[in-house]
Amino acid sequence: YQRRVRERSAYSGQGESASLIQELPGINMDFNRSPNTTGIVTVFREFIFSVVEDGYVPNEPFLYDLVDVFSQALSNFFADVQVIFGTEYQQWQYNNTNSTEQVLSAGNKLLEIIKDFDTLLGSNPNFLLGNWLQAAKSWATTPSELTLYEFNARNQITLWGPNGEINDYAAKFWSGLVRGYYLRRWTIFVETLVNAVKTGIHVDFQKYEEAVLNFEKSWNIGTEIYPNYPIGSSVNIAISILSKYMTRSNTMKYRKIDNADAHGHNILSHPTWTLDVDQLMILCDMDDRCLGFNTNGCIKYNVSGIT
Repeated sequence: YQRRVRERSAYSGQGESASLIQELPGINMDFNRSPNTTGIVTVFREFIFSVVEDGYVPNEPFLYDLVDVFSQALSNFFADVQVIFGTEYQQWQYNNTNSTEQVLSAGNKLLEIIKDFDTLLGSNPNFLLGNWLQAAKSWATTPSELTLYEFNARNQITLWGPNGEINDYAAKFWSGLVRGYYLRRWTIFVETLVNAVKTGIHVDFQKYEEAVLNFEKSWNIGTEIYPNYPIGSSVNIAISILSKYMTRSNTMKYRKIDNADAHGHNILSHPTWTLDVDQLMILCDMDDRCLGFNTNGCIKYNVSGIT
């Protein structure tokens, strides 16, 4: 599998960027496109197929790479879903055309991805917040030191300062941090936008950011315990994720037309990160306006002018 990974350039490092999951949620978030996005999806499939079809027995390095490649693949897909969620909200904000259900549906998909992400990370001992916190607390000799060392361990990977002076600078993809911290921030964001559509009152983003900061500070002084041991099978969890976010079952809904395009009529302001056809089908299904897409990542609300 190493040869295949190299051929797909999954580890070339071109176009690297922090994941949106780890950043303060917003509508228009800056995320540079990676030229490896679609290739990484292909590599992830090859990891799974090598076990399911070729009978490869995974060892520890294989399982580490499986989780690592998955992290990038799902982060890229999350970025596309985030753009759709923002677009759904802006359709209401500027045109008053979308309903609460449409915005909520896209928002729930974001939160679902984060939960699944944390589940896979939690299946490998190298991606656990519990290990980090336990190591920090192990140095304590008094109750006051225990409190201080845990606070410092939490603060260093999140706010890094009393009020987020270097916020998310040391962000990590660790199970526990993803579900306990990043998921909560995204939940606040989704609930804020959904409530705006529901009430007809536009978002006060200053109040939203204050609410997020209040949560971040409370998490920093928390003492909840996170597992320092893996839970579940990485391969089985990855297979489930592959079927959910990288495999479209209802392909009969779409008709392939070679060497043609419906110019213009794009739903999103820029092409999707992924050019994988299965993922493009999933993204198209998320938006009621979508009637088709091209393999350049342009999702269309009108395909009547195909040439």
